[in-house]
Amino acid sequence: MAVDILRPEDIGNYLKSADPAQLAAELYDDPQEQHFFDDDSFKLEPYELDSPVWSKIQLHLTKKLLKHRLSNDDGLNSVDTAELRGKIKAVKEILALGMPLELKDDSSVPDPGY
Repeated sequence: MAVDILRPEDIGNYLKSADPAQLAAELYDDPQEQHFFDDDSFKLEPYELDSPVWSKIQLHLTKKLLKHRLSNDDGLNSVDTAELRGKIKAVKEILALGMPLELKDDSSVPDPGY
């Protein structure tokens, strides 16, 4: 039995080209399950938070957040500032995966003090 191996670029290309409704239909028996697109209840389990991998990811993203914040102080034009703020928000959303759900309700991540 042959197994198809999906490369990351294949998955990325598929997700870029697919219609969201088509993705929902393929991922769920009931395409009306819209929670697929707006479910903010994803969380990491305690044993995952204690893993060396999460610690490494958290350190990397905290450094990236600091770099983005310093870049934001460089007097960028409005388009570049908006793009940078979008990157900052994305990094904060990933870092928030390590927070309890009750702390994530206000969509903010505590400032690490940088």
